[in-house]
Amino acid sequence: MNPAEPQGAARDRERGAASARVPRLYHNAARYVRTAPWRNLPAIVGAIDGSVALAYAFQVDPVNWHAGTLTLKILLAFFFLRGQFRLSKISIVFLLSIVPLLVVDGVLLTAYMYYVRILCFAIHALLTLLIVRRTNVPQYATAFACVVAVMAVVHLYQCEQGLVIDNFGRYYYFHGTQSALAGEMGIIGSLAAAWAMRRWQAVVLIAIFIADELYTQSRGALIGSGLALFAVLAFDSKHQLHGKRAFWLSMIVFAFVLAMIAFGKGNIVYSTVSDVLHLEDPARNASSGFSGRTRLWDFAVYMIARSPWIGYGAEYLESIGYPGAHNIVLMALMQNGLVGLPPLGVILYCIYSVGRQSKFGFVLMLAMMPLFLFGDRYLNINPYPFVLYIFILAHTRSARVAYRRGVGRVRQRPAGIVAPAAHAGAPVPPDGLAHRRGRPRQGGAP
Repeated sequence: MNPAEPQGAARDRERGAASARVPRLYHNAARYVRTAPWRNLPAIVGAIDGSVALAYAFQVDPVNWHAGTLTLKILLAFFFLRGQFRLSKISIVFLLSIVPLLVVDGVLLTAYMYYVRILCFAIHALLTLLIVRRTNVPQYATAFACVVAVMAVVHLYQCEQGLVIDNFGRYYYFHGTQSALAGEMGIIGSLAAAWAMRRWQAVVLIAIFIADELYTQSRGALIGSGLALFAVLAFDSKHQLHGKRAFWLSMIVFAFVLAMIAFGKGNIVYSTVSDVLHLEDPARNASSGFSGRTRLWDFAVYMIARSPWIGYGAEYLESIGYPGAHNIVLMALMQNGLVGLPPLGVILYCIYSVGRQSKFGFVLMLAMMPLFLFGDRYLNINPYPFVLYIFILAHTRSARVAYRRGVGRVRQRPAGIVAPAAHAGAPVPPDGLAHRRGRPRQGGAP
């Protein structure tokens, strides 16, 4: 307060400043409300995709649950996308490769229920990919991993309290559903936590998933989650390989395997591994044909040879009591024949692309291979493989097609490729991007 200024004038000035702050605070709050859904929208969608565990916990039909989540995604896209979208070209190719499957199932095989399933899968994938992209995948993955981890803790508690039935020590999922569901959600949760969360947070969540997989005896998921844990411990926060840490972890694994080989079946190391992976279980070891999978594979090859072009459709396989090929390639060929290979080819290319980008990505993609080899979920809205598809499609380096209402199509640079810095003293283009060939423009702005 200025001593020479009258007291009334100073009071009026302070009141004027305070009254000016109120509209500013209101404006900032309104701006945050308008922009907050944009920041949190990928996390909301990730929580929605992970909430399918609630359907099994509360005995809700998963079909009805997925219909509700689809409606919710449509509403989110309608209110928050506001006439603009960005979609990578590889995602467009994947979605277009599903169209022939709709024709085959709906027209040639008259498998109308499977037609509806694939159509819902395509719409789910389209809406999710419009919201989730390479820059906000961590938000999506973190929310998904947290929701699945909470449900895994609930399942572990129910197993300890005897509220979940078991079959010779192998606990089912909620209310007697398949044990494999817990393993599938656990390995996708491990993948999401390893890629998107801090090291100690990822370790805690992966440990929860591994504990749940031990109860449900999901061996493929257990191996995959173990590889994800190895990646978290061997790489730093920037997904760069930490030499010393990776060396000691590799030495521990090597010593573990060497002890199993050197001391035979009678030592404690082999007994522990055998108990975890059930190597001596006559119903689940290699002599049983990988739990009877070899017989399923032989039957799948026989059926594929009889109808190699369009397959049989899922409804026919269910009508004859076939439990599934338990191999994603054989299942795709059985259901849709050679017409079903393009979507699978896009997915395999994306896995190759993500694994090629970094060693960290290679280890995580390697962790998914047990489910591809021994699982048969193909185009399914369950967390596996749906969240895996979203994750790798968003991470694959591909040019993007963008559209804005009132502007039209907008050219986008390939995702994940950073423009090189301009040389010292060279002029920078007005849009802040370097020349498309990687050299700065010369001679001023265009």
